[in-house]
Amino acid sequence: FEGDTASSIISRMQEQLQGLAAGTDGTRQARTASTATDALLAETEASWKAGSYLSGLDCGYQTLNERIRGFRAGAMYVIAGRPGMGKSALGIGIAVRMAIAEGRGMYWSGEMPAEELMGRVVSARCGLTLDTVLTGMFDGPNGPEPVSGTTMQRIVQAGMEAKKRIPLVIDDREGLSVQQIAIRARRMAREPEGLKFIVIDYIGLLRGSDAVRRSGSRVNEVTEISGEIARLARELRIPIIALSQLNRQSENREDRRPTMSDIRDSGAIEQDARCILGVYREEHALESRMGLDGSVVRNTNESDAAYQKRAAEFDAAYERSHGKGEVLILKNRGGKSGIVNLWFDGPTTWFRDQGEDELGPAW
Repeated sequence: FEGDTASSIISRMQEQLQGLAAGTDGTRQARTASTATDALLAETEASWKAGSYLSGLDCGYQTLNERIRGFRAGAMYVIAGRPGMGKSALGIGIAVRMAIAEGRGMYWSGEMPAEELMGRVVSARCGLTLDTVLTGMFDGPNGPEPVSGTTMQRIVQAGMEAKKRIPLVIDDREGLSVQQIAIRARRMAREPEGLKFIVIDYIGLLRGSDAVRRSGSRVNEVTEISGEIARLARELRIPIIALSQLNRQSENREDRRPTMSDIRDSGAIEQDARCILGVYREEHALESRMGLDGSVVRNTNESDAAYQKRAAEFDAAYERSHGKGEVLILKNRGGKSGIVNLWFDGPTTWFRDQGEDELGPAW
């Protein structure tokens, strides 16, 4: 424990004591092939009798469930993307829908206050923009104006639905370590409501141990953080979904869809995760190439004819991409890779299955 903070030492001692009491993780006895097979067959038979293709928790997105068979207990999952692509939107959507379907979860938000996070949830439910939900105002012809009483009632009703239906605990303390998150998670797991899953938003905002931080290597720090997340998932036997930033490398390619090599700071994330999902929206990628007038930026020395042709192709591609999102399954241990297509509603920052009614409730 030399060089660690008090909270880190307490968490590790707590982990060891809990392990001695419950036989979890490092102190759990090895099992024979026979007992492990019994557990496997019991799980398979239960799924067969239920007629379910899921081997893990229901994330609330049918197309994603079909691809990865749910979020399995004891596994680390990663949702990765560049800023603005929607990784937090997908993380929040999964957390809300999974909590409704499966039970209480925990969401650590390292940069978004809990009120704003729930503002997104309420916004998606009532179909109004986040700004309107947060302020009770909308952009009128002469500037900001208060919404009508009827619209205000829609916001309140959506908020009451969220209070009643979403068993989610939001921790928005900044700069935590995995050990500090683990202290709260273990306590929640012991409570009657239990703990079904954790979402971490996002890995880059977590702190490593003081000893590793003094080394000055962010790669070593992220390696430690990733390993601790994976171990916590196994200890609590729940899925932990960790969001991760991608580096800028993808922005230098013509096709900006994420790849495994784009994950920031550490190859350990790729190694520790059972499944890695890359979030991509062509609409956002194209918007980054536009000028202030909304047209694609003209290249130096580009002729009028060449620019007009390229601009027409760009506009057509932008029109096709409107409201569409992709979740690329970059890694899926024991399963298939591929692409899951979703709808993305920009004003409410919410993903939906393509088969969903876009005018229906978001959750």
